Amino acid sequence: MDTSRKMKVLSIMSGYQTVATIEALEVAGATEELFRIVRGNPAAAKAMVDAGNKFLRNQYADEQSESSYTYPKSYAVKPITEQIAMLSKLFGLDGTKALAYAKNLPELPEGAESYFAIPRWQAVSKTYGKAVEKMLALIAKGGTLEDWLEGKLDEKHLRQSERTERMFAKFCEQQEGDILVIPAQFGLRHRGKSFRRARETFDDNEFGLGAFAVGCMLLTHPEREQEWEQLHVDCAGDEFAPDADGQFVSAPHFDWSNGKLRFYAGWAHVVHWQFGSASGLAPQG
Repeated sequence: MDTSRKMKVLSIMSGYQTVATIEALEVAGATEELFRIVRGNPAAAKAMVDAGNKFLRNQYADEQSESSYTYPKSYAVKPITEQIAMLSKLFGLDGTKALAYAKNLPELPEGAESYFAIPRWQAVSKTYGKAVEKMLALIAKGGTLEDWLEGKLDEKHLRQSERTERMFAKFCEQQEGDILVIPAQFGLRHRGKSFRRARETFDDNEFGLGAFAVGCMLLTHPEREQEWEQLHVDCAGDEFAPDADGQFVSAPHFDWSNGKLRFYAGWAHVVHWQFGSASGLAPQG
């Protein structure tokens, strides 16, 4: 476990929360001997964690429905070199290192549809929210954006999920330059699931893509959103607090309505068969 993640766990499990967790385990039947075995036996500790993760994956199982919605027929993933060139020009970034990396890409992980170019948001602005605003301004130049979250992209309203933050940090460690090359899928894999159900069913190497990443993918692939009767895209890598009160119970998404691309937020528990969460998948091995 890396240092930042360890500190996060320690902060969560400090004080009364640690005691409450132990008491809950004791009520469920945990004994002193079980605690001793878990402390001294890595296999036992892993078995307990695996059981907990299996429970988590079954959470919100009723928050999904069958869906036959798919991508528009005219949508196709562009060559990665073309994506890098487009984003370099739009954001004024240096795509040299991304182009060099793209010459020898790892095998596409299972579940990913293709490789997508996504700038490091830190290369675009000092804060995540400001980077999202700059991305939206570029989309708006086409005259087709309806932004329902204008003025609500500060850190009290919008943040990346911890998992997404952690996974992007790994990509940043492995790749140099302003633009990252990431295996991803544009929503089909998780169609018909609520935001939080999609998050619970991610594979171990999978993470939600937020508004900045999805918006950049739409900048290079505007054909992905062009009509109402299609699969729209949820940004499950972000969390949104509608009232800026610390209750991050929503997440952003994009859809197409009345001839315009709409950007707004929806409740994390709501199921809609016409939406699917976009996700990135780290190469394994």
